[in-house]
Amino acid sequence: MAPMFLEAVLPALRKRFASRLRVRRALFRFGGISESAADERLRPVLRASRGVEFTLLAGPGLVELHASASAATARGAQEALELVRARVERRMRGHLCRHGETLESALGEALLQRGWRLAAAESCTGGLLSKRLTDVPGASRWFLGSAVAYGNALKRSLLGVSGRTLARFGAVSAACAREMARGARERFGADAALSITGIAGPTGGTKAKPVGTAFIGLSLPGRTTAFRRVSPGTREGIRERTVSAALWRLYRELTRIPGN
Repeated sequence: MAPMFLEAVLPALRKRFASRLRVRRALFRFGGISESAADERLRPVLRASRGVEFTLLAGPGLVELHASASAATARGAQEALELVRARVERRMRGHLCRHGETLESALGEALLQRGWRLAAAESCTGGLLSKRLTDVPGASRWFLGSAVAYGNALKRSLLGVSGRTLARFGAVSAACAREMARGARERFGADAALSITGIAGPTGGTKAKPVGTAFIGLSLPGRTTAFRRVSPGTREGIRERTVSAALWRLYRELTRIPGN
């Protein structure tokens, strides 16, 4: 009797009662955080939310949380989902992406809302930043173009990086990233610019600047900054993670997402 109940009766009962439930769904996207880190941070929310099923997925540059709330009434399902939404937004403050389906499309929407145009300057990523930006349909509305300045001579001639900066700090430095970003913004006539310079490996690292080290420059009207990032993984993985970090940094600036 037990096998028959499990194999035939129980599935039929589940199907019958499930058809009476009302379901509401929500999708949340997070940037600047890994799937494992997002899972750890969200765990209290997932455990405390009864009647809600969750699926966490890693996408290109973003982590997605799919939530599905079930209840006897549509209102009950919606209320359960709104409670989840409040908890998720509180736990993931500083990582919520409120635009687009990908990180690059989200950035494009944020630029369009401001009426801004973007330029880029790349070294170790070899055009990957530009490739991801131009994968977005209609990117020409907000992306002007980029300079892939792999060698120091091109950093100087195309972007205006000073020889003194290169001699004193090297091409892989915050100073070089700042000058690359500023040069791209000024010479392309853009409102904002991103730059990336680093060591993607598998060789070329040092104790002070190991493989995976990158400096990302960000130039906005009246302000140019740079920050250091060290990414693990293969050459391809390092380049992808560095580009995602650059895109997220600018997105946060444009949307003024508060920090953690």
